[in-house]
Amino acid sequence: RYAESEKQVDAELAIKGRRTEDSLELWRLKARDVYYQKKWQDTLTAYGKVLELSPDSAEAYAAIGEALYSLNRPQESMVALQKAVTLDSENGTVYGLIGKLYQAENRPEQAIGEFEIAHRLVPNDRDIVYRLYRLYNKSKNTSGVARLQKDLEALMADSNAQSDTERKAVALNTAGIELENKGDLLGALDHYDQAAKA
Repeated sequence: RYAESEKQVDAELAIKGRRTEDSLELWRLKARDVYYQKKWQDTLTAYGKVLELSPDSAEAYAAIGEALYSLNRPQESMVALQKAVTLDSENGTVYGLIGKLYQAENRPEQAIGEFEIAHRLVPNDRDIVYRLYRLYNKSKNTSGVARLQKDLEALMADSNAQSDTERKAVALNTAGIELENKGDLLGALDHYDQAAKA
């Protein structure tokens, strides 16, 4: 789906010109497409074009920072991520990436600080909670471990509840299909309706 969208955006950029102000949204679309496909080199190029047209794009700096992180270019990644934080201090994902960079550099105190901000902004991000838990456990911070243990338990409970709901919806849809195959359209529609509400 993304590749198809990327081709459409490329065609529109060819028509409208690659460097006009009107192209900003098209470049954003292209950049998002390659970003979601994890085409990191293309992400750098496309978001670089976004920055040419919109130099204060926090989204672009954040995506470039993640791409550089994924390409194992930590120093450049840190510069881009810090610029993203300067432009948008409410992006928890960026703080999480900065925390990962500090963690990779064996700077646990700085990593904890960044992960705590990320956890406050994105409390349901399991990766952040697990990383914080491990760092607190390693540093023998029992109060941090206890707090995060509760957060992990809550996340697991939410996940299990979500899984139960998904299982119920699948069962209702499957039963609906069976009823529809048997010619009971009203019964099937009732099951489909229940599945949609699950």
